[in-house]
Amino acid sequence: MSDRAVVIGLDGAAWHLLDPLLAAGAMPRLARLRERGSWGVLTSTVPTYTPPAWTSAVTGVNPGRHGIYGFYGGNAQSERPELMHAGKIRAPTLWEMANNQSLRAGIYNLPLSYPPRPLDGWMVSGMMTPGFGEELRGFAHPAHLESRILDWVPGYQVDTSANWERDYRDDALCRRALGVIEQRSEVLARLLEHDPVDLVFCVLETPDRLQHVYYRYLDPAEPLYESGAAAALRPALRRCFEAMDVIVGLLDDYAGPDGGALVC
Repeated sequence: MSDRAVVIGLDGAAWHLLDPLLAAGAMPRLARLRERGSWGVLTSTVPTYTPPAWTSAVTGVNPGRHGIYGFYGGNAQSERPELMHAGKIRAPTLWEMANNQSLRAGIYNLPLSYPPRPLDGWMVSGMMTPGFGEELRGFAHPAHLESRILDWVPGYQVDTSANWERDYRDDALCRRALGVIEQRSEVLARLLEHDPVDLVFCVLETPDRLQHVYYRYLDPAEPLYESGAAAALRPALRRCFEAMDVIVGLLDDYAGPDGGALVC
């Protein structure tokens, strides 16, 4: 196919954090994409928050129109805050638009995509999916796909767990994150091989998790960027971004020279 399109989502990433990694050669595929295309800083949603931002990315409308403002509905005074889910999205989504034009879509690891909705193509839900590893249920459409994924990658995880108060002390989070990225790479490669689609929308949550914990070691403007702790942790952080770049390359290759690739 020559008209494939891919969207590569790097949750929470920003150029001022990625630039040092690109300069060091850690993400050559992302660097190549930027060199041959156009790039800039995107204005995020109000509020600047994962659920409304990614929902706006797949609907093209602001939170006031799609109805997702955060992980919970209601307000601070609500006795029982309502957990947000895909069924609460009030606007047409990118995959629905694609299907309406007879194009098949593959949606992978998109935040707030649980429960996965029926579509012409496949969907593997991302963060906010209940369960863990072999206990996961109902995270894929079509339904038989989840057993295949658990066969491909036993113990598959839909999210990367991080402890903001503890994980900054060592590289344990980096090691966990690297394992999850490798799972993502394996599953995504198999999905693209076994069931090719016209449009792929894939989100990696890993930058967000790493930045929550190690931001002071990733931003050159931070006082601790040149500290001994930063020097000790940065090799492990680099390995995570190198592994993410493998997925960037996988998706760019899938789009092909005549296709389209968008990173956000």
